Amino acid sequence: MNDLEFYIDKLMDYYKVSTIVDLAQKIDSSQSTISSWRQRGSINAIKKKCRELGIYSEIFSTNFIQNGANSQQIGEQLNLGSKDINNFGINKQEDSNIDKDLMSIFKALTNLAYTQEKKEKLKTELNLIIPKMIEE
Repeated sequence: MNDLEFYIDKLMDYYKVSTIVDLAQKIDSSQSTISSWRQRGSINAIKKKCRELGIYSEIFSTNFIQNGANSQQIGEQLNLGSKDINNFGINKQEDSNIDKDLMSIFKALTNLAYTQEKKEKLKTELNLIIPKMIEE
């Protein structure tokens, strides 16, 4: 899958649609517009539309995890949108004192656990870390 298809897939996932026709309706465009983006390989057109829709950060995240060979790509793929953050009970106002790098990692972990249906495993693993942090 090339980058353009990756971002079109992210848009389809974001809007929970499975066809280009449905996506076009959701983003107030035409099917031919999306086909044109594909033909031209125009990621910039998708970026522009995402900015217009106010979902740029949800689709084109610049957050990334600091470790690992594919860390930036992982961060981009796992970034949570604000609507998803609320699903996990994270309040941006209350958590404004949390280090941004740590919050970025937590968001990536939470989204990964959510999408792979491993939320309970993540909770267990995080609870195991707490005593280790206290011991040190």
